[in-house]
Amino acid sequence: MDDNFSYLHSRKSFLVFSLLWLFLTLQISFGIWLLSGMGFHYSLLLVSVPMGIELFQLYSLKFVCKAYPLNSTSIQRLILVFFVSMFILQAIWNTSVQLWSRLLSYAMEEGIFTTVAYDYKTIFGGFGALYIFIAALFHYVVINMENVMDANRKIVQKNLELSRAELKTIRTTVHPHFLFNTLNVLSALIMKEPAVARELSMKLSNFLRYSLRYGQKDNVTLADEIKHIETYLEIEKVRFGARLNWEIDTEESLLSMTIPPLILLPVVENAVKHGIQQIIEGGTVDLKAFRDGDFIKIVVKNPFETPAAVTRGEGMGIRTLSELLKSVYGGDAAMEIFKKDNLFTVVIMLPIGNKTGI
Repeated sequence: MDDNFSYLHSRKSFLVFSLLWLFLTLQISFGIWLLSGMGFHYSLLLVSVPMGIELFQLYSLKFVCKAYPLNSTSIQRLILVFFVSMFILQAIWNTSVQLWSRLLSYAMEEGIFTTVAYDYKTIFGGFGALYIFIAALFHYVVINMENVMDANRKIVQKNLELSRAELKTIRTTVHPHFLFNTLNVLSALIMKEPAVARELSMKLSNFLRYSLRYGQKDNVTLADEIKHIETYLEIEKVRFGARLNWEIDTEESLLSMTIPPLILLPVVENAVKHGIQQIIEGGTVDLKAFRDGDFIKIVVKNPFETPAAVTRGEGMGIRTLSELLKSVYGGDAAMEIFKKDNLFTVVIMLPIGNKTGI
């Protein structure tokens, strides 16, 4: 089926065309009845069959409009095509009226049908030409509207595909500094504390496995994301020791809710790198997730050292996350950042039950 003419194939559109045909048939019948003095039922009978043929002619104009689009056809060619089409369709219309009137006169032995058809052939021709013009205009308007809609759909689809590619790339990309630092710690522990090194390697393996496996999925449960965050913090704990602490408080009813994978890691990683790491005595990363109306509200807080450090408080990951939320949720999700009293706070609002489509 040609998408440009889908409006002609739906039942609703066909019903509209049929009702329009009925209205036009009654219109011409009423006019012929007033002008000729013949009975209205005779007038309706005379007009009904030719108007049925006319309806199919109006449909056929779609092929002409498709072959000669307005945006790529010269005015001269359009005028020529229009008049040729008008001539052919008018000839069919007028012939159908005359033949049908003769058939009625022969079948009903009433000469009035041929008399009226001949005497008012100009009226019939005028109505036919008017309907052809209106139908051509209708086809062109609808085709151009659907072309615009199709172009917009292609733009949206292209942007969506770019967003998907960007999102999947970021999901499967682990911060190189994190890997470099973790491998350095691991190499130092292998000889001194092999048991700790073995445990750290297991945690790193689980962390990378989650990033690669779940990073390709559309959604994961909040419980899986929290567990992934805990694995990350446990790995960093080996490097920072007592300087790094965390508190995670999640409303139990939300643990089975689904969210896009790996959207919490940039926030927590930002809290460690630009917050805890910059403070000599360290600090605590506080993560809370709870229901707020129809949203999952996630709040991540971390201390920062001095006002001068505020300019370094937002890493590339957290800045990119805001754009990714727009790509995934459109305008339904939100992220806000607050800096007050040496406390850096990120608030993420995710709609409950929203299908991301990514």
